[in-house]
Amino acid sequence: MMNFIDSYKKLEKLCNEMYGDKHGVSLYIDEMINTPVDSRYVKSWNEDLNAE
Repeated sequence: MMNFIDSYKKLEKLCNEMYGDKHGVSLYIDEMINTPVDSRYVKSWNEDLNAE
């Protein structure tokens, strides 16, 4: 569980820097939803987006 949390914190920091916002992961997910054309380049796009 701790590895997941550590990994999430690193991803959140990276996304925050990319988007200049403190909700970077959420913005990244929103961008995935609003950019379905990229799904043809990433085989697991829909599976990753809809994973729970």
